[in-house]
Amino acid sequence: MNTLLLLILLILLVIFLYNYYKCNEPLIYTHTQNMDSISVLFIGGTHGNEQSGSIYLNNLINKLKTEKTIVNYNLTIIPSVNKCGLMLNCRYVPYVIPYDINRNYKPYGINKKLISNYIDYINNADIIIDIHEGWGYAKENKGSLGAGIYGYFKNKSLIDDRFINKLIKNNKILDKFVSTKNNKQTIKNSLEDYCKTNGKDYVLIETSRKDSMDVRLKQLDVIISSLINIEI
Repeated sequence: MNTLLLLILLILLVIFLYNYYKCNEPLIYTHTQNMDSISVLFIGGTHGNEQSGSIYLNNLINKLKTEKTIVNYNLTIIPSVNKCGLMLNCRYVPYVIPYDINRNYKPYGINKKLISNYIDYINNADIIIDIHEGWGYAKENKGSLGAGIYGYFKNKSLIDDRFINKLIKNNKILDKFVSTKNNKQTIKNSLEDYCKTNGKDYVLIETSRKDSMDVRLKQLDVIISSLINIEI
């Protein structure tokens, strides 16, 4: 029995170590247009139960790899920050419960290894675009950020409040969206908090899980194509 127990513990340890190291290796894709161009960082899949950002960014990577695509900026794309959480549809990093990546940016928090893999990309970017999902609509459901585009623009490196308001107004598929002027609080130790502290332009895109996946992906396509002027 002792031998069997030891074997089970050993197997569990191997599984834990495998997950620990594999979960801490996010895919990072770079697309350089011109060394002097503005640098845009996209981050998706921070919360494993918020799938649309990761799906969209993986599709964008494939598009950039396989199609003749013109982009006006230098892009870095991290589509699946919480890789194992996305596999399990789990909000948190599965092997550290309840570890929320987006509450551990200042200081780096519990899992320094995961964030240290891409913190330099955040520090070197001119603007960070962070994709999440809300449970409802900010317009209708108190406490939800869903269907909103929220920005902090110290340097106005790429966009500003007027751009966002015009984008929402001119696209019917975004008719439920609110803008940065909706005045939301910054969550302590979030990526937004880190960017504000370090003077980085930051955009939070929140789709809503009340919409179908197809609608969410179309919304992201409208927003992101407009932000970075994708031409095929």
